[in-house]
Amino acid sequence: MKELILALFLFISTETGYNTDNLEVPQIYFLPQTELEAKYTKENSPVGSDLFAFYDLENDIIYLRDTWNIHNPWSKSVLLHELIHYVQD
Repeated sequence: MKELILALFLFISTETGYNTDNLEVPQIYFLPQTELEAKYTKENSPVGSDLFAFYDLENDIIYLRDTWNIHNPWSKSVLLHELIHYVQD
């Protein structure tokens, strides 16, 4: 996973104006859908959405659904999206 994140950092720095040279690899947690939604909404009752991931700005943590698959291109694009939020922070 670390290698993928570093490769995505390189992509982000090459394709955008963001400098990723000195960034730490963010913490990433995998959660079941209901826990992911509860953490996102900060409630104990999930909303039943299609939430797949989010970046926790306050704690610099990326949360991914536990069905995330490193071999799936769409899953990688979700991680890229959340990493861009991390880099922008």
